[in-house]
Amino acid sequence: MTCGCVDGPRGQSVDRRCFFTCCTESCPQISASLARLQKELADESDVRLVSLTVDPTNDTPQKLDQYAKTYQAVAERWNIPARE
Repeated sequence: MTCGCVDGPRGQSVDRRCFFTCCTESCPQISASLARLQKELADESDVRLVSLTVDPTNDTPQKLDQYAKTYQAVAERWNIPARE
């Protein structure tokens, strides 16, 4: 899986980042940066953020939902998809 900035549908810019909820080193820093970016680009309708778990076995939908709440991810802007 490749993570990073890509062109999305309808000319949107999409920034995809990989993480896992029990990561204690780089993941919180990356997610904090995405939270800041979400706020800074609030008026840019063509920017989307996506955080993809690399540990879907342990990152349950409940854990991903809590992770999204921790970083105040706005669903329309920052997608943290749950994998079943």
